[in-house]
Amino acid sequence: MDDIGVEVQRPRSLPDCCALVVRYTPADLSNEFVYREINKSISSASSFSKINYHRPRSTNDFRFCVADANEYEEILKIGRIAIGHLLLPITAFLPGLKLTYCANCWIIGHTKPECKMNPRCRKCLDNWEFNHRCQKPILCAQCEGPHLSTSIECPVVYNYRITLKDQVKKAIKDGLISQPSINQKREANRYVEDERFETKQTNGTKQA
Repeated sequence: MDDIGVEVQRPRSLPDCCALVVRYTPADLSNEFVYREINKSISSASSFSKINYHRPRSTNDFRFCVADANEYEEILKIGRIAIGHLLLPITAFLPGLKLTYCANCWIIGHTKPECKMNPRCRKCLDNWEFNHRCQKPILCAQCEGPHLSTSIECPVVYNYRITLKDQVKKAIKDGLISQPSINQKREANRYVEDERFETKQTNGTKQA
């Protein structure tokens, strides 16, 4: 293509709308054992990972992607999957709500293009310059606490997330927004199966 080398690579992972979660897996079962058990029931399952929570739990949840849309729909209808001698619940993966924050001043509720402040250091909040080296303690732009400005440790951020979650639930209930449909999941799966990949040019070579 115009004497430019082109290299096509498969996407590294499927989108969140193709992901499922098996819940309440006993903590004494190894990750590898759980992955093998999932593959026995869902042959197109891939991209396994254990979900990490802030608090200790007696059981584990595992996230994985399903490339086959028919398998995805079938296992969701069943709602259970066999892991060893146990029949455990399986649900769709719901990604966390995205926090709107400014990468210029680090205050939540707006984005960088809307900000009227000078750029600030992400850690200490001093005015940022090209040769800036942060040597001051970490300072939160929301509450001035000793943590990063987008940390869940911040009470302002925590309350913002709770409010956002409630607003999203209400918007879904009122029909203002909707969750991805089965057809959208099929399109995402078909995108991977047909190997239609977007390319980008890097150093004279185009890569996916």
